[in-house]
Amino acid sequence: MQQEPYVTLCIPLKNGEEHIHHVLANISRTAYPHEKIEVIFGDHGSTDNSKKIVQEYGKNSPLIIKIIDVSYNGPNRAFNRNQIIKHAGGSVLLFIDHDILVSQDFISEHVAMQRRFPGCMVTGYTFGKESITQLKTDIAMVNLNNINSSFTLLQSSHEFKDIRESEGFIQNQGYHEILNGIPGSWRLFWTCNLSVLKKDIEELGGFDEHFTGWGLEDEEFAYKFYLAGKTMIIANRAWAFHIPHSTDTRRNIVSWRKNWNHFFHKYPCREIELLYFFEAISSGEFLLKTNLVLFMPASWQKTVISRLVPDIPKREGERLGLFMYDEDDARLFSLTQCFLPFLPWNRINYRKEDCCFYSLMGFKTPFQDKSIHETLIIADNIIILNEMIVDHILTEMERVSRKLILLYGDIHKEEIFSGYIDTFERKLDKLDIDIIRIK
Repeated sequence: MQQEPYVTLCIPLKNGEEHIHHVLANISRTAYPHEKIEVIFGDHGSTDNSKKIVQEYGKNSPLIIKIIDVSYNGPNRAFNRNQIIKHAGGSVLLFIDHDILVSQDFISEHVAMQRRFPGCMVTGYTFGKESITQLKTDIAMVNLNNINSSFTLLQSSHEFKDIRESEGFIQNQGYHEILNGIPGSWRLFWTCNLSVLKKDIEELGGFDEHFTGWGLEDEEFAYKFYLAGKTMIIANRAWAFHIPHSTDTRRNIVSWRKNWNHFFHKYPCREIELLYFFEAISSGEFLLKTNLVLFMPASWQKTVISRLVPDIPKREGERLGLFMYDEDDARLFSLTQCFLPFLPWNRINYRKEDCCFYSLMGFKTPFQDKSIHETLIIADNIIILNEMIVDHILTEMERVSRKLILLYGDIHKEEIFSGYIDTFERKLDKLDIDIIRIK
């Protein structure tokens, strides 16, 4: 009979006293042999009682529970995890956060996938990730000390579903799914629920410590495995629960954008370049709730833009529409080519009626010359993009199109949008530009 591998649970810790006892209680309930588990916390500058709670719990637990001090010079989860990896004795490393409650079969399911697909990277289903509403009334109904007993509640609650189950990320059915060959699959592998073999980390390298603050250090870690051709697995049965909590949304977005700059300069390719504005658009509901951006769904567009349609020049040849919301936009604007960033991740491109539809993620420009006569952009849908991304769009348009039709309206203050108008006019001196305002 094959012996169970030794597993190290790697948990960065920073001021987690409110829930760390819940985290430990659920780890202690795991069905995996306790003698085959070690738990290592990396205390990254905690100023509360987190460290003391872990130490006291470890004294009376059959589990091997360790805590190491990780020097703190600002938030750096990559550095913290690398320090934990150095101390890990397990052949399988399982990464979670200090607000993650693991299910009874959590470790067993990760190990099963590691055995079935040697050298793979596995991510599991994580309820409450990311919970936008974060309602404390719902949290009160969840048994935080025994998360398994709340499985039915979590499964039936729309509020707690894993955000990666939405159309912008995954449509995940069955108990596992192999994602090799899926464009952008590495985006789904987050260290709140992730396992790899230690020997693969030693081969490919650990976390890049240039990623600081919030965002992308785990996706870049996954990208290395993706480039190395490792099997990428989603395992629904390896489920856990993320305890929803308040976040500083604006600070996180600033941090994410800074980290993206490092990511792109490290891997200067189209896939990472497009990640920037795909991520912004796929998080539309999240950003909308923080008053950072307002998108224009087709149902609203029809009542406003329909008055504009007669003013758009009659189509001459192929017309490409960027940043459209759905198929109705293609009909509304007489498009023959249409980019739909809201397409599900696994629907790469298709033809319907007289239009070809393309997904933004994994997009490789299908036009090698100026075969597109006109490009149409609803500018309000890209207002969140920074100038570098706008420059990228303009460069593409100069290469594939002969005319640009730019629509904008009263949704945003004109002084905010004026910089985009100036950029379009300055950069696209080779294109015929029609700038049309929706009255």
